[in-house]
Amino acid sequence: GGGSAEGPQGGSASAGTQPGAQPSATEGEDPQMGAQEYTAKAVETAKKAVALDVKDGRSWAVLGNCYLSQFIAASSVRPELLQGSLKAYSQAFAHGQDTDPDLHYNRAVVSRYLLQYQAAFEGFLRAYTLDPTLSEARSATLALRATLDQIRGGLSGLQAFPRRKLEKQLATLPEPGSTISVGKGSATVQLLSYFLGEARGSGGSSGGATSSGGSGDG
Repeated sequence: GGGSAEGPQGGSASAGTQPGAQPSATEGEDPQMGAQEYTAKAVETAKKAVALDVKDGRSWAVLGNCYLSQFIAASSVRPELLQGSLKAYSQAFAHGQDTDPDLHYNRAVVSRYLLQYQAAFEGFLRAYTLDPTLSEARSATLALRATLDQIRGGLSGLQAFPRRKLEKQLATLPEPGSTISVGKGSATVQLLSYFLGEARGSGGSSGGATSSGGSGDG
């Protein structure tokens, strides 16, 4: 268990190593080393540890945390770091770390960054189930549940939208990959296109597609 580190878009990670937080320099390390350089070095060190024993779940867990730290420290969005983190956490779970609430929490943070809301919800819920004192997990679970309810409600409204009017609205969307404001938050056009595409495929009829999660491809 441990603290949390705030990341981009208000994301946080829970673990003893606090992904995204730069520890004080140890002997032989440059105290002026920037967060990006530090986290990149940490990833390489973690990879070497995994190579020594690919069945060591803790080493995989550390590698997952290091990838997440590197993503948070990066000056630009690098989704490949999130994918590397997910793979490392999966290996950690497969090698004896499935009951670690912090790992489930951190993996859920990664899923949320990737807009995989259903996976994020399940991860936060699993973390809270394993450790009811992990207040961050409870708060994140409740927040994501509200988000999923809003998405479902939005889809219901879109399905009742006249098809011709919906086609016209779709044509006004910015290029994929752009970011537009949605209420007080933001979402990528790729995510909106995914949801709008479901309603579009329903032909404007009611009772069509619903989604309990976000797009798997952030």
